Amino acid sequence: MSTTLNIFDALLTHARRLFFMGRFTEALVPLTKLWNFRNLPRDVNEEAQSLFAEIHLHQKNYKQARRHLTALIALRPSKAEYCYLMATAIDEDQEADGSRAEMYYARAVQLDGTDTTYRLDFASYLFKIGKVKAALTHLRRAFGLALTNAEIVRRVAEILRREGRHEEATAKLRAALFHNHGNNEFRRIWQEHQFAMIHENQRARTCDSTPTEDVCVILPFTPGPQRGKYTHLGEKTIRLDAAQPLDEPKRKEPLPERRPPRKG
Repeated sequence: MSTTLNIFDALLTHARRLFFMGRFTEALVPLTKLWNFRNLPRDVNEEAQSLFAEIHLHQKNYKQARRHLTALIALRPSKAEYCYLMATAIDEDQEADGSRAEMYYARAVQLDGTDTTYRLDFASYLFKIGKVKAALTHLRRAFGLALTNAEIVRRVAEILRREGRHEEATAKLRAALFHNHGNNEFRRIWQEHQFAMIHENQRARTCDSTPTEDVCVILPFTPGPQRGKYTHLGEKTIRLDAAQPLDEPKRKEPLPERRPPRKG
């Protein structure tokens, strides 16, 4: 029995190491060998299923990932991580019924309400399906829980800008910058937000000035006002003088002949 457990542990360790190295396809080889054993212990079965699910999620094989996550939720129905991964596997799959993801997102937040990642992804999903009030509730709660987390604050600002709530994004970033005074990462997030707002304003002005019809527009280029020999270009005044003729030398003599220096 101990020899069998050592084999399970060796295969799991090898698969886990390959997974953390990002070699997902290679990690499936020891997991498949492990899966060929029948009557796996409960903890070994759970970890193998979890690795299978995460590998398929990284490879965007959402249908296979949901199969393993269904087994995991049956094993551990009170673990928030499995519910969150199931919601992600449904939300990211265009062929799946996206409405089923709300149940798993809500379950993950209910089981672990302090995880700001769960709340942010749930808020982003709720914005997508049109439940703005509930989305703002989870978004603001996530911001309050992770006011000192730069990555969470950045994601909150990105979601608010995406939904057109620029004033709230600015207010929250100012509060985070004040709370984390002297932190260069939060200052960088504030500068990124300012740049994004300038870009958004320029894009909005460009869209407003674009003609409705798809026709060529010729811009009128008219000369500026001239007063005698002077013209005004912006704040500068330029004098207009005619080009002077090129002065030719009076006596055209050939250049003197110069001998090359003697060597030695």
